[in-house]
Formats: sequence, C-alpha cells, structure tokens
Amino acid sequence: QRQNYPGAEALLGWLEVRCIPKVIVSNSEAAVVRIGLERLGWLARFEDVIGVDDVAHPKPHPAPYNMALQRLGLPAGACVALEDSVAGATSAFKAGLPVLGVQAQPALRPAALHDLCVTLLEDLTEARDWIEQQLLVTT
Repeated sequence: QRQNYPGAEALLGWLEVRCIPKVIVSNSEAAVVRIGLERLGWLARFEDVIGVDDVAHPKPHPAPYNMALQRLGLPAGACVALEDSVAGATSAFKAGLPVLGVQAQPALRPAALHDLCVTLLEDLTEARDWIEQQLLVTT
C-alpha cells in the first residue's frame, strides 16, 4: 500500500526517468500482486511480477530473485532488492543482490535484517541516494 512506503511514488518516477527496470518479487500469488498494483495505478510501471506461484521454492529461497534476474537479463551486482521482510531479504541476499531493508518504523525491524541488508532505510527516498552512490547511476 502506498501509504506504508513513504517516497515510493517519487522513487518510481526517478527510476522511470532513468529507464531503470523494476520487478516485484513477492510471496503472494502474482495475480493478487497485479490486482494490488492495478488499484494503485502502478501495474504498468513494473516490467514484471514474480509471485509465489511462479517458482518451485518461495522466499526465503533465492529462486524468486534468480527468476527476476533471469527475466531482466541482468547480473545480481547490477541490481538491488528493496525488502521489508526477513524472508525477502534472505531470498535476495542468497541470490547475490545487495539488499536495502525498508521499514518506516525502525522499532519494528527484526534484528535479522541488520545481518542481511547493506543498509536499513526509514523510507524509500533514502533508496534513491543509495542507488545513486552504489550503483553509479548518473542523473
């Protein structure tokens, strides 16, 4: 939900201007995720949706993120995962992606996220700064 992730709209716009592809990797069924994105008016903003029904092994297994990398045709080092759960962060980490832990309320962050994530963010506007600095995206 949009209100749960401050900065999401701005981050999506920033990524779109730079033609940076975006994939949703979820432990929900892909159709359910697509419905949610459509309700937000965001479905067309993502190149793909990987759901639990698309892979043999769900998060925390790396299979969902490996599928996303395969579909994008990109190596893990050229990508970043934004994750709000330990299972998701574990999946992305095992697939070799740098993981940005996103949770608006730091008090609710599970301790395990600290070990899996390169940084923990309070909102998605901070993700833009990390992407610019670490993935060398030019403005």
